[in-house]
Amino acid sequence: MKAFLTTPAARRTAWLTLVSLLAGLFAPGFTGRAAAQTAAGRTAYMVPFTGAEGGEAEIPLRVGNELSSLLRRLRDDARVKQPLELLTLSDRNPVIRQAIEEGSITQDQIANPPTDLESAVQFARQLGLTAVIVGKIESYSETEDRSAATVDVTVMEYQVPTQADVEATPTRSVSKSTRVAAKDEREKALLRTNTTQKIAQMVAASLLDAPELAPVEPVAPTEAAPKKKGANPALIALGVIAGIAAIFLIASIGGGKSGDDGAANLNVSNVRAQAEENGVRVTWDPASGATGYNVYRRAAGTQVIRSRSRSRQNDASFELLPSENGTTPSVLGSGRTSFIDTSAQNGVVYEYAVAAVGPNGEVGPRSTTTTSSQAGSNIGTSPQLTATSGNGFVALNWTPSSSFVDGYIIFRYRGTTAPNTGLNSPDELIRVGAVTHYDDTSIENGVSYTYVVQPFSTVNVNGLLAGADSNPVTISGAGSSTGPNFTYQWNGPGIVSGGTTLNPVVNAPGNYTLTVTNTDNGCTANTNVNVPNQTQLPTVTATSPTLTCTVTSVTVNGAGSSTGPNFTYQWTGPGIVSGATTLNPVVNQPGSYTLTVTNTTTGCVNSFTLNVPQNIVAPTAEAGPPAQIDCGSPIVQLNGAGSSAGPPGYTYQWSGPGIVGGGNTLNPNVNQPGTYTITVTNSSNGCTSTDQVNVTQDVTPPVAVVAQPPTITCAVPQVQLNGAGSSTGPNFSYNWTTQGGIIVSGGNTLNPTVGAGGLYTLTVTNTNNDCTATYGIVVPSNTTPPVANAGPVQELTCVINQVQLIGANSSSGPNFSYQWTTPNGNIVSGANTLFPIANAPGSYTLTVTNNTNGCTSSSTTQVVVDEDVPIANAGPPQVLTCAIQQVALNGTGSSSGPLFSFQWSTTNGNIVAGGNTPTPIVNLPGQYQLTVTSQSNGCQSSSFVTVTQNITLPTVAIQPPGEVNCFTPQITLDATGSSSQGNFSYSWNTATGNIVSGQGTLTPVVDQGGTYILTIVNNTTGCINGSGVTVAEDIDNPTLVIAAPGIVSCATPQLTLNASGSSAGPNFQYTWTTADGTIVSGANTLSPVVSSGGTYDLFILNQSNNCSTTGSVVVPENADLPTIDLASPQGLNCTIETVNLQATIGNGANLQFVWSTADGNFASGQNTLQPVVDAPG
Repeated sequence: MKAFLTTPAARRTAWLTLVSLLAGLFAPGFTGRAAAQTAAGRTAYMVPFTGAEGGEAEIPLRVGNELSSLLRRLRDDARVKQPLELLTLSDRNPVIRQAIEEGSITQDQIANPPTDLESAVQFARQLGLTAVIVGKIESYSETEDRSAATVDVTVMEYQVPTQADVEATPTRSVSKSTRVAAKDEREKALLRTNTTQKIAQMVAASLLDAPELAPVEPVAPTEAAPKKKGANPALIALGVIAGIAAIFLIASIGGGKSGDDGAANLNVSNVRAQAEENGVRVTWDPASGATGYNVYRRAAGTQVIRSRSRSRQNDASFELLPSENGTTPSVLGSGRTSFIDTSAQNGVVYEYAVAAVGPNGEVGPRSTTTTSSQAGSNIGTSPQLTATSGNGFVALNWTPSSSFVDGYIIFRYRGTTAPNTGLNSPDELIRVGAVTHYDDTSIENGVSYTYVVQPFSTVNVNGLLAGADSNPVTISGAGSSTGPNFTYQWNGPGIVSGGTTLNPVVNAPGNYTLTVTNTDNGCTANTNVNVPNQTQLPTVTATSPTLTCTVTSVTVNGAGSSTGPNFTYQWTGPGIVSGATTLNPVVNQPGSYTLTVTNTTTGCVNSFTLNVPQNIVAPTAEAGPPAQIDCGSPIVQLNGAGSSAGPPGYTYQWSGPGIVGGGNTLNPNVNQPGTYTITVTNSSNGCTSTDQVNVTQDVTPPVAVVAQPPTITCAVPQVQLNGAGSSTGPNFSYNWTTQGGIIVSGGNTLNPTVGAGGLYTLTVTNTNNDCTATYGIVVPSNTTPPVANAGPVQELTCVINQVQLIGANSSSGPNFSYQWTTPNGNIVSGANTLFPIANAPGSYTLTVTNNTNGCTSSSTTQVVVDEDVPIANAGPPQVLTCAIQQVALNGTGSSSGPLFSFQWSTTNGNIVAGGNTPTPIVNLPGQYQLTVTSQSNGCQSSSFVTVTQNITLPTVAIQPPGEVNCFTPQITLDATGSSSQGNFSYSWNTATGNIVSGQGTLTPVVDQGGTYILTIVNNTTGCINGSGVTVAEDIDNPTLVIAAPGIVSCATPQLTLNASGSSAGPNFQYTWTTADGTIVSGANTLSPVVSSGGTYDLFILNQSNNCSTTGSVVVPENADLPTIDLASPQGLNCTIETVNLQATIGNGANLQFVWSTADGNFASGQNTLQPVVDAPG
């Protein structure tokens, strides 16, 4: 079977094999996107809304779904001026189904509808739609305390062109923004829903041209009718849990009349609730005389305890839901009997009630209802479902929803569309316990199925209102103090009457407190009593093992169900073997089994149905393709890879005539023909399957035949062999081999070409069975060569100038021919005889040909020159230079000895001496010839040598130099135009100047005027050349004269230096500096004033020629102060009327002394070191 697994982005929970839990519980066929019907007016496809970056991810989905729902609900509203048709996209829709059947669209386009404008326009055109709607959440924000939210939305409507190459044009643009405030915690919880609802209403009003549909401030709900007794509302709880919608029966209460007399006929019946794509749809049967209806809602589980006689009409726990325009009644119009609560929140279970509104605004009783649907409570998030298909079964696995789940309902649809998951759905397959696995073995191979797994709970939600209408009980306070001075007050959840007596009547379970008060003294006493709830259903749950091929009966486990002496059990099902009244029956058939548990004390009954699965799916046994044993494959491996493998585990066993290995694997080895059987066993269920494969054998050899070949000769070096008669056909191959021969070409054909005699073998192979046959043949050959002998070496001398070659020892006769050749000698005559004449040294070759078989042989001999021919070698060339005026030629490489003579000659040179020796002396350039003569045979040899001359002087070129002066104290001489390419050395000399640097280069630096001589030597030839240059000098330093200075002392603290004998004038600049003295003034004159001893430097600059002179003078200083040491004087008193003061002077001579006093008196010696005083001071 096929397993489809798609998860469109608009779905909020996972489809398994393809369907979301939402798909069945919301509107049938819901995919989160809308498409258009081909009805009158605008027909449109709505692209899923997108959101601005940073916005809440769910807001686009909320607004899009809300807008889609509004547009569908308002398609028949009279207030709409521009109708717009939208349709849920589903292949169950006749329009869509027809388009698929006609090939306009594909099933994949339904499963994955377009999400961008271009694709959406194409898709809409394929469906014949007229418009495409694209929406974007421009921004969405909430305050931190969720007290307000702001949203901005832009919606564009595009007209769909009929031609594919025309772009869609926008026909309507809607931009809306709104801010929604939350006044309390409830409104904060509903903030996001209220905001998205309001903006969707605003956009819908613009798209439909219906301004009155835009939201207004809601009117506080009112109820005009007075209360009447006896009304019992029918409450429907809707669980919207994490995207799963399930309808639960909250109460089933008998109805009575209620409301005022004017509303006596405004009775609403058959109230129903169903979760849809954008909220909860509440429907009811119409009430006679109604002009509208009020819809009420409260969170399930709200406890309002009252007596049967009290009306619930104005129960404050219910809230009146406003209309989509924010007004009341909730629904206006007698013909409208449905309402969508778009503010319902995921994760909250609600109770609903409906009351009719009369023509005068009177409100009838809230209706009662009896609704039968699957029960549920907090069943958590949707399970994550996976499916694995096998041969004849589908294994379903899912994650558990929550600890409150009592079981799961499995829905199945034959096809790739979501199954119907509503009440009493024909697509319900089975209900199982709180397990997470089920094997569906009732499928057909090759058929596609879609599954949905939905959790359920068996809790009796009547318990949410337990005691509200149950039989009342009387609590007894007997034993308490009694008397006229005692009062009684009961408090508790369900006091019907007698609350101030000792025996109150209550109708709700819970704790009740009695307070007794002694009115005489004001003292009180309290006591508590608990009224138990006896309406709780028994717990029922069960699990079952799986029936298999080896496990033919199993024990069902009802552990976890209620136990005790007051509980009885009854099982029903197709194959109960024993234990039908216990928690653990034994069954031997698969199917649905129901356990009913009865509490014999309370009479409460609860049931649980589970599926006893059966796994008798046989494994796949595939023995593989037939095999063949032949010459190339004497052992073959069978291939059972197509058999079942992997988990849960399989074993294999082969049988047959020639299994040599691997008999318990998928790939055994066999060596005999015959039938082989594989048996595959499923280790998890013991089921087995077998399959067979036939192994054949083919070992028939082919035929190999070769005809007698011709003879190979030197004239016929190659022949073609003939294998005709051997087996031929596309399944035969050929291969030739040889011993001693040569296969030139065609080695894999029947007719190869060979190039030598020898043994040749043909191997013929039948590629169908790898069998071979061989045939050998000998190829004869006649390739014997004749004898060729060119004879001994012959010698030419200066006297013997030709010789006869001798080929007499070669093959001879009428069938032989001869041919002499030479590459470097000369044949005078007889070139095609055995005795030719030659007159030049060289190599001579005789070729003899046997004209019978075309074979040839060759032999080579040499003609040489007499070895006494002298050698003449005039030696290497020589060079005359400025340093080398004559050279000795070197003929020592020539033949030497007493039998050889030498003679040198020249036509343009000059031999100074030794003209008949090997080494003559020459002094002129020219060509010189050496002739060597052998005295033994008169042979001569000559050799030439060239003597050249290189006496070119180096070039000396010195640029005119600049002048040395005070502005330019150094200049660089420039001789770079002189010879520099080669081996040269340079030397500068001067008698009157001075070379600072650069000696030995062409650019020396000088700092004095004078004559400078450059000498250049060519170190290769020894040639020398020189030249000189004169450097002018203009240096006139100023005169500097400083007169001897005086002494700086205490008597003369400043003195003026005198340099007036120095050069003076406006072009002279003076600068005095000192490191250890002090210049008071005149530092830029010839007469500065100084105030301390030290060295003073004078710098004089002649600004006309930049020449300067520096001089210094030392100024002495005498400033040492004398020291005074006073001794402590003796005091004056009545007996000592005078005393001498004592002073000691140091560091000086020729000193004068003076004493002074401000308040004493000197008696004498005021100018001495020891004055006499007679007064203190």
